[in-house]
Amino acid sequence: MILQRVLMTVAAAAAIAAAVAIALIALAFAIFAFLRPYVGPANASAIVAAAFAVIVGLIGFLAAQRAGGGFGQAAQASDGDAMSLAERLMDLARERPVIAVGVALALGVVLMRSPRSLAAVARAFFETLSGRSEA
Repeated sequence: MILQRVLMTVAAAAAIAAAVAIALIALAFAIFAFLRPYVGPANASAIVAAAFAVIVGLIGFLAAQRAGGGFGQAAQASDGDAMSLAERLMDLARERPVIAVGVALALGVVLMRSPRSLAAVARAFFETLSGRSEA
């Protein structure tokens, strides 16, 4: 049941991330098409790249500012509560959805490229759920 919720959350996050990526590509093309007659194709491309670099930089800066005080609180909560890994991951996804989407996509890419890693993660996850551990 918990695994199903986690997988559904990851699938929903991936769908949202794909929609955002498509929207950003469409926005970039629209800005390029608007600027091309005025400044030429090379300069329009440079302006679009610079605009998106500024946006990504601002988002990164804001995310770093938000995450500044959160790590100490998360460590205290994990010491005080005996929450399972899945519950902590779900709480993290609710508190910081953008970071969770990025982590999920990066993890998906890494695991797709390395099936042995996927098997090891799945084995460890299911052993944790069943209460067994390799000693």
